[in-house]
Amino acid sequence: MLLSENLIRTFISIEIDEDTKKEIAKYCRRLNYIKGIKWVEPYNYHLTLNFLGEIPEIIIPKLIEILDKVSLKYSSFKIELGDIGFFPNSKKPRVLWVGIKNPEQVINIKKELDELLKNSNISFDEKSFKPHLTLGRFKEDTKQIFLPEDLKFEISFIVNSIYLMKSTLSRQGPQYSVIHSSFFKNNIV
Repeated sequence: MLLSENLIRTFISIEIDEDTKKEIAKYCRRLNYIKGIKWVEPYNYHLTLNFLGEIPEIIIPKLIEILDKVSLKYSSFKIELGDIGFFPNSKKPRVLWVGIKNPEQVINIKKELDELLKNSNISFDEKSFKPHLTLGRFKEDTKQIFLPEDLKFEISFIVNSIYLMKSTLSRQGPQYSVIHSSFFKNNIV
């Protein structure tokens, strides 16, 4: 890699519409009794498919080509958010997340992206994939957390596209911006 190459911190994601972000934030306010957590700002809610990290700007056109190729194989679909959990677990929580009740389509898209990225020699974080939306991160070692049994997370939204995103780190937290949107072959508004 040349020293003069511009590097951009990037990821591929499913973004969430503004109304759904407001619903998720309203739900998170019901969990404000949890101590030691830094909540994700609602404008940053998303589902990461591939974290690419720092990449040379010159490969952006190839990434756009990959996203466009994958998006043309899929139609819009609905995601239903469901169970809440912790990474690595509730006894030593580091991340609070909400999962997806119907992850099949997201998993299929992820598998196709993985294959095309590998075939193009573009590296990405290959840890095991559990489709989720991060709600918050724990600042320090936190003791076991219990969630009320009657707590139901029933929010759904339509997915019309996949996104190549830029992540800029700052003291206020990460700032995300869209580099490219690849729309599915039919969109539901």
